[in-house]
Amino acid sequence: MIQYLAGRRRLLVASMCAIAVATTLGWYAMEPVRPPCSYAVMTHGYTGLSERSWSEYRELTEQADRGYRQAIAAGRCDPPHARWHEWLD
Repeated sequence: MIQYLAGRRRLLVASMCAIAVATTLGWYAMEPVRPPCSYAVMTHGYTGLSERSWSEYRELTEQADRGYRQAIAAGRCDPPHARWHEWLD
């Protein structure tokens, strides 16, 4: 009886670990990846990263994303794709 419960618990722990690994791998595989691309975003009034607030950093990030979307629309960059697409190449 005790050996039966120990084996059942071992199976339960192994199953939970397998589910956790499969979930993590699935999340990693579906994460979007930007292909290598060069584009420029111009900003005025640069004061240095150490003096920037969080809102200014967020604004710069949004400008960079907007520049990337414009480069995709112009055909200069490929759109982002799931990470697993690179595994098949």
